[in-house]
Amino acid sequence: MTVKKPGSVPLRRTSVRNQSIECCRVLAAAMVVFIHCLLPGTLGSVMDCLARFAVPFFFAVSGYFAYGTDENGIRRRIGNIVKLNIYSTGFYVFWGIFKRKFIFREGCRQWLLAGLTQNSLARWFLVNENPYGEHLWYLTAVLVCYFALYIYVRWQGGQKDYGPFYIASFVLYTTHLVMSSFMTAIAWGVPFELYRNGLLFGIPMFGLGIFLREYRDRILETYRLSRGKLAAMIFAGAALSLLQWWGTGGVEMPVGTLFEVIALMLLLSSVPRVFREESCLSAMTSRFGELSLVIYVVHPCLMEVYELYLMNRMAALGMTAEAYLRPFVIIMLSIAAGLVWIAVKTLAGKTLAGSR
Repeated sequence: MTVKKPGSVPLRRTSVRNQSIECCRVLAAAMVVFIHCLLPGTLGSVMDCLARFAVPFFFAVSGYFAYGTDENGIRRRIGNIVKLNIYSTGFYVFWGIFKRKFIFREGCRQWLLAGLTQNSLARWFLVNENPYGEHLWYLTAVLVCYFALYIYVRWQGGQKDYGPFYIASFVLYTTHLVMSSFMTAIAWGVPFELYRNGLLFGIPMFGLGIFLREYRDRILETYRLSRGKLAAMIFAGAALSLLQWWGTGGVEMPVGTLFEVIALMLLLSSVPRVFREESCLSAMTSRFGELSLVIYVVHPCLMEVYELYLMNRMAALGMTAEAYLRPFVIIMLSIAAGLVWIAVKTLAGKTLAGSR
């Protein structure tokens, strides 16, 4: 089945999700760990910079799979993301209470109430800062993206003309660029939460994902972008990001990230299948999106568990070795937590299906 649009190359719809993208989502989730759990010295700064493609990539993937979705489909996705926000926030509320009450032996009432103040709730709504889990801003930000798309699709009356949405995404990206990179370059700092949010960070990359889904074939054919050229673009974008990092300091989304995400999405979408259709690994990739989400959500909690219970034991290998191994241990623990979650959920689903 192909979907044709005047002025664009037909885009073939597939019945399965792109395996390359699903695998890269797990890699991107692991890269987020390197942002929150830095390696020592210069290597840590380099990895921090190189890992900055991960969150823009997540937004772009969400937009890529949102292309062509009608109002009902968007409403379902909004409902699912609202549930994810509730479950993830509830998890960190529970962890915060447990940690304060049973580990540090201190009260948690003040901490709970601090997250419910007018200022905290306003920041959650306006700049997507979750008061109980800072890294959970992404889940609120992607919700902003889907709300924006829903409003736009309703305004379009069911038509699939994304042109104005692309223009708005470009304007918002330019605003983000000015507030983050340019202001940093002239030493006029802007609070990062003003541009690291769903409006100025999420929607531009979300719109980019929709754009790449719609015009993927035309872009590849017009510019004759082979896989080798796309790989070169990814490395060039990473190098540009490192140059910016060296010249102006760290920012949430380096300029080179845009080239990285564009080239990466085009490359991954041109290689939709990694494993044979009948293989076990092929079936596993259908759960990689869920695995990447669990890694993203739980890794800060596991970082604290590591510091409380494992760091001293790992220090027996030497402080330098512990510092270098720490993010890799967090990644392995996060993957293990994700696999356990998927296994329990699958088993529970089969049990409930069998009892009906």
